[in-house]
Amino acid sequence: MELSMTAIHPTMRRVCALGVLAALPIVLLAGCGGGGGGGGSSDPAPAVTSISPTTGTALGGTIITINGAFFGSSSSGLGVKFGTSSAASITYVSSTTIKATSPPGAGTVDITVSTSSGTSPVSAADKYVYSTDGPPPPPL
Repeated sequence: MELSMTAIHPTMRRVCALGVLAALPIVLLAGCGGGGGGGGSSDPAPAVTSISPTTGTALGGTIITINGAFFGSSSSGLGVKFGTSSAASITYVSSTTIKATSPPGAGTVDITVSTSSGTSPVSAADKYVYSTDGPPPPPL
């Protein structure tokens, strides 16, 4: 019999057909993937909770601080995308902070972070706006 649970309990109590209460041990297999093949990562996918600044030049080159969770323990396997374009550079600061340099772009895009555990879900907190405003014209 296969049992799947999200809560972790040392025992599970069940009333049997004859009305007898039985305590069944629960075995937790950490790191098992779905689909019956084993493997997979037990770490949660990254999440972006804020970015700063939220706007930058369409030419790229703006350094963005990305705050969140589950960014890993090093820059190994770390990826940052501005929409569909990869960041020009990435600096790992901590498991909750990354600095990324924006590539050239246009419009509003989602900044997503990828690790071996997955990609951050799109949220209102990861919106980045490419500004088409250039420097002010020189005085006449």
